[in-house]
Amino acid sequence: MKEKIILSICSKAMAIMSTETAQELRRILEAELYAYDLTVSCTSLVPYQGPPEKLRLFLASKRLDGLSPLTLERYAARLVHFCRSLQKPIEDVNSMDIRSYLAAYTQTGVMASTVSTAQTALKSFFMWLETEDMIIKSPMRKIKPIKLPSRQPKSLTPEQMELLRMACRDIRDRAMLETYYSTGCRVSELQVANRGDINWSDNSLRVIGKGNKERTVYINDRAAVHLRLYLATRSDNDPCLFATERKPHRRMKVKAIQDVFWRLGETAHIPYKIHPHLLRHTVATTMLRNGSELAKIQKMLGHASPNTTQIYAVMDDASVHDAHKRCS
Repeated sequence: MKEKIILSICSKAMAIMSTETAQELRRILEAELYAYDLTVSCTSLVPYQGPPEKLRLFLASKRLDGLSPLTLERYAARLVHFCRSLQKPIEDVNSMDIRSYLAAYTQTGVMASTVSTAQTALKSFFMWLETEDMIIKSPMRKIKPIKLPSRQPKSLTPEQMELLRMACRDIRDRAMLETYYSTGCRVSELQVANRGDINWSDNSLRVIGKGNKERTVYINDRAAVHLRLYLATRSDNDPCLFATERKPHRRMKVKAIQDVFWRLGETAHIPYKIHPHLLRHTVATTMLRNGSELAKIQKMLGHASPNTTQIYAVMDDASVHDAHKRCS
């Protein structure tokens, strides 16, 4: 009861304060209410105990824990669909219910990785319910992870990067392309970045990554030139790094940024979909080919585990062949 009340207060407070302030509020409430037992004094004030209420508390908790807005959005969409599909109390959901739901979702023709993402959302939700004593045991404990096919991630060649540069229709496209390629940032990290986060003295940029962790990335000379030119054309007062073209100018949404890269790929006639994360992988692969240490790449990309960096920075067959010839 106490934790639910604290989460409810903090989730509502986020409408008028930053995530950092809400996290501090949560710590204060937990400390002040530690020695108290809370009970409901009026049944009319008991919050709704159905799935929507539990979902709201779960998402509020994950937001306080620093989960990215994009991940929260995906979790919310999938979990709402799950609850609506089952139409039964969350505490009564069993492993067979989840298996049936995932099987039906698979039959819609989505990729195995998409089903795996849905499974991850369900696991996170039910494990949180178990931890918060809202259910006795998570039904996800009996669900085995989906085996995904092992595929080498794509990366852009230098020629393809030049084609993308030629496909830019204006200075904003070029500044966005060069900044994402230079920093290797996640799409959400630059989407929330502000002009004031740039330190032009050393061309560094402060970004907030997963887990609400702050790190510093660097803008190379080419990106700095195009970014300065783009920002010089801005007449709006919005602090965002990349703004919409139409007035009133405001921060671009993640989908709008992804659409820019998709259009660049179409114009450049690259045979697969271009997205910001592809540039992120390209940066990691290029750095590894040029002899950068894995630990440095890990820090630049903001990975919590070096295993994640290794997956992004898979060397292609040509690089392995070159290395073999040098040692022969």
